[in-house]
Amino acid sequence: MKKRGFIALMSVIILSAVLLGMAATASMAGFFARFSALDREYKKSALGLADSCANVALLNLAQNYAYAPALPAIVQLDTGTCTIQSINTLGAPSASSRTVLIATSAKYQETFSTVEVNATVLNPASASPATDPITVNSWRETN
Repeated sequence: MKKRGFIALMSVIILSAVLLGMAATASMAGFFARFSALDREYKKSALGLADSCANVALLNLAQNYAYAPALPAIVQLDTGTCTIQSINTLGAPSASSRTVLIATSAKYQETFSTVEVNATVLNPASASPATDPITVNSWRETN
């Protein structure tokens, strides 16, 4: 009889340990899921800042065909800062246009994002006023 009671007690202890382990695992999974969601939001914010910097560079190129800031150029925005890392002319520019590669980056809450934009910029001296000054050829996040 004592042997049967001991086996039942051990079964209860083992079952309790397994259930406690499962409960701890489930609560930790929920805990870490919250941080994963927060990291995704921070990444979206960093990407938005890097995109904003690319838009600032495109606007400046549309307003000034020869725009060439001292690089890296830090841009202050309401929600943070971003950096125009480079604006490189690809190939030989013609009298009417040039193709540029713009690289920007941003950091938000220890989350980083970088963007590359390839665009064709028209020279306002040779383009008609009805023509769009910039054509975006590609826009991509690089990390």
